[in-house]
Amino acid sequence: MFCVPRRLPALSRRSLLASALAAAAVIAVTATSAAAASTTTAEPRSHDAVTCQSGIRIPVALAPGQPATSTISGELCSTLAEQSPGTTVQLLISGATYTHDYWDFGTIDGIRYSYARSVAARGLATFAIDPLGSGDSSHPASTQITAQTSTAS
Repeated sequence: MFCVPRRLPALSRRSLLASALAAAAVIAVTATSAAAASTTTAEPRSHDAVTCQSGIRIPVALAPGQPATSTISGELCSTLAEQSPGTTVQLLISGATYTHDYWDFGTIDGIRYSYARSVAARGLATFAIDPLGSGDSSHPASTQITAQTSTAS
């Protein structure tokens, strides 16, 4: 038996250009990631330099145009260098009914595991919140908490 090669459909200039751009983007991202990884030689700062302030309360309204009578509570973790105006803060939002403790995984074999503290030790402050209806945040009636309320606050 003979194997007859099938003819592939011709590619348009537009398809070739799109493929070339996609390949270039992949190469650029890979090269940028590799360069960033190779230039990151500084050791992360100690978790001891990180302080976490619990019980920070932010007033929120349950609907547009209403007064801010409820509060969202959270914990801010940062180093002293990050405690200045204009500093970027990563907002940590746990799912469903979890609290800000979701981001602290506990202690295992004497090692404390905490996403919030680890990120803060590397120079990015974190603010982990208790969503409305959980933890130290306000607990309004369930009829007042909707998906729109949660995103608007």
